[in-house]
Amino acid sequence: RRDSASVLKERVLSDETQVNKLVDLYASMKPKQAAEVIGNLQEDLAVQVLGKMKKKNAAEVMNLLPSEKARALSEKLTGYKR
Repeated sequence: RRDSASVLKERVLSDETQVNKLVDLYASMKPKQAAEVIGNLQEDLAVQVLGKMKKKNAAEVMNLLPSEKARALSEKLTGYKR
């Protein structure tokens, strides 16, 4: 059990590091380019990335997404479930 917990913890840290790299990458892009990419990401990953971005950057990206996609991501960001 300890080995499993250790492996899981390492995996979570690795995933978090990768998400942080994506956040840095998308934050350095122009909002329109970042919106095109983030809009096509798997929704859970997009939510993680947007949740870690600075509010201003995330708002600019969300503003450029199609309204239906922005709505879905907003609901997931807040934990709202239909």
